Amino acid sequence: MEQHLGRPLEKTELVHHINHKKHDNRLENLQVVTHWEHCAIHAKDAVLTIPCDNCGTPFKRIRHLANEGKNRYCSNVCRIAKVVDLSHVTRECPHCGLTFSRPKHLRPKFCSPDCYQASRKIGESP
Repeated sequence: MEQHLGRPLEKTELVHHINHKKHDNRLENLQVVTHWEHCAIHAKDAVLTIPCDNCGTPFKRIRHLANEGKNRYCSNVCRIAKVVDLSHVTRECPHCGLTFSRPKHLRPKFCSPDCYQASRKIGESP
């Protein structure tokens, strides 16, 4: 590249391979850029748009994280929804007999804190 330019590269200049193949030194594949321009070029290449594993919404992730299978969700809400089983169970409260529904992962036994406390008081001896 220095021969083509007729001068040595300055300290602030780099040679960028347009097709990202370092061994392809054809002049039409080479571009003289500053360090910051070079970073900007590669930063654009480093971002992928992938679908969220939970809701399917497209979102942007850094290429190496996406390739490692990390950050597969568009938000923490989707990550938690996918990781935690949020299905509900319907049960009958052993204290008051009320039928109630709660997320399965909470392993609910009573319909409310009041029923839980009341059931504990019944079992206490005076």
